[in-house]
Amino acid sequence: SFDQYGYMYIMDSGNNRIQRWWPGATYGTTVASSTSLYNPRGLIIDPLGNLVLADCSNHRVVSFAGGCGPTTTTTMAPLSKLCGKPNVHLVDIFRS
Repeated sequence: SFDQYGYMYIMDSGNNRIQRWWPGATYGTTVASSTSLYNPRGLIIDPLGNLVLADCSNHRVVSFAGGCGPTTTTTMAPLSKLCGKPNVHLVDIFRS
């Protein structure tokens, strides 16, 4: 996924991390890692620039403010029932 500044975010599920790559960079910077993620899936960038993903093995949806900084988590129904399904939709009506 790309943010509004052209940074590319790569979800590395095998290493339980997300990396941010600057345009033209030859290496990335880890912005979230195995200390907080376990089996991440489905990375998106919302209209406010937050990274949102399913943290499947921790059974939660995680939002990282602007790719770094504080995180907010929302625990849902068992994500084991949702992960790997192609048509799961989340709606945040309060933009929180």
